[in-house]
Amino acid sequence: MLILLYNLLLLLVILLVTPLLVWKYATTPKYSGTVLERLGFGSSPPARSPEKPLRIWIHAVSVGETITAGRLVDALVQRYPEAEILFSTVTKTGRAVARSNISPANHHFYLPADLTPIVNRVVSRIDPDLVIIMETELWPALFHTLGKRRIPIVLVNGRLSENSFRSYHRFRWAMKPILQPVARFIMQSEADAQRMLSLIGTDDNRVVSSGNLKYEQATHQPSEQEITALRNRLGLEKRVQESPLWTVASTHPGEEEAILEAFALCRSSIPDLRLILTPRHPERGSDVETLCRRAGFDTQRYSDCLNRKQPWRSSIVIIDAVGVLRSLYALSTLVTVGGSLVPKGGQNILEPAAAGKVAVFGPHMANFRHATQTLL
Repeated sequence: MLILLYNLLLLLVILLVTPLLVWKYATTPKYSGTVLERLGFGSSPPARSPEKPLRIWIHAVSVGETITAGRLVDALVQRYPEAEILFSTVTKTGRAVARSNISPANHHFYLPADLTPIVNRVVSRIDPDLVIIMETELWPALFHTLGKRRIPIVLVNGRLSENSFRSYHRFRWAMKPILQPVARFIMQSEADAQRMLSLIGTDDNRVVSSGNLKYEQATHQPSEQEITALRNRLGLEKRVQESPLWTVASTHPGEEEAILEAFALCRSSIPDLRLILTPRHPERGSDVETLCRRAGFDTQRYSDCLNRKQPWRSSIVIIDAVGVLRSLYALSTLVTVGGSLVPKGGQNILEPAAAGKVAVFGPHMANFRHATQTLL
């Protein structure tokens, strides 16, 4: 009854916002061309092979979770060579990163809309033996469908912030049955584990704490070849430190204005300082470029440096691509991590730390509280 009610409510919401959805999927690059697949009509995975009898479906919502999953996939393939990996994401950028970074995956696809008929069709087509959900992505219809088919679900690198916990706890009567099909909750910290236990039952042995996979991912540094390739694509001088670089990673709307104001102040003392801005969503590159030009800075986009083969000669470059941040950290003099100047919960500060850079961040780091406390 709970899942039936959930499906009816979700369907009602979809019907109410259909005009907005049609417009959004038709005009927004990150959504366009994905509708059919999200409705469960995507391409089928390869037929099962006798050499790969174990089929593992891994889901990561976007870029950060996808990057984190990379090391897990490598370990799974090494431990279980008979496993076939299928990988789903929600966003286009996540899928692009998955295709370039999750090379062992045999099939990439978008997670279907969480309505039981659609999920049923996709699960039947995928036919997994195990489903791994990165972090804390809760999909009631998917979990219910997998549970009915006795397909085990493992939640990996689980995180449950205080705010999310308070919200979920108000509906504990619903959360407990929704989470019942999950075979194992592998949480990032003991605090996350305790919050999960409070939701599903304090004597539940399905919950364990094993540390944050992002620490493991942070140890995987780019090669000198990758760093040199990015330096050449940007047209940077070999001795980067003579022209200090300030990289601001994963910015959200409302943060760029503060960064540009600070950049102007810094340039009064360090005239040759240059700024690398990497919006959290690359499709915002054009808007961020306009913002920089209005603030009086000569600005280029990374894609223009590549397409027009023009080396970076402006004060600011906007990174409108994915997969280059770790190499940027290695080139940078100073790193600031976005999502922390506005209440977005912060972004990963472990990667710049692993590159030997002290990351500057704002007060809003709720999603990375343990990492923040550890580094401080």
